[in-house]
Amino acid sequence: MRVGVHVSIAKALDLAIDRAIERDCNVFQIFTRNPRGWSYKPLDKDQIEKFSRKMRQHNFDVVVSHMPYLPNLASPRDEVYEKSVDTLIAELDRCEKL
Repeated sequence: MRVGVHVSIAKALDLAIDRAIERDCNVFQIFTRNPRGWSYKPLDKDQIEKFSRKMRQHNFDVVVSHMPYLPNLASPRDEVYEKSVDTLIAELDRCEKL
């Protein structure tokens, strides 16, 4: 059975793993970035390596990423729809890297 919670990425992505461990989780959910805006910083190599290393070190094989709040793939507004598709693609890329 998998048991987990949504954990914060405050200060660093890899700290989410520590927070999940503190709560005795064997799976967890995160935002890979601030969920309340369209813009975001790209992941850097160091962030990716720390996160991946800690995932392996603590035998986590599943982490769930929560999509940011603003995207709406059903929006009738072209600008919102296009930003939503771009955000989905970017989020999938971030997940693959992590």
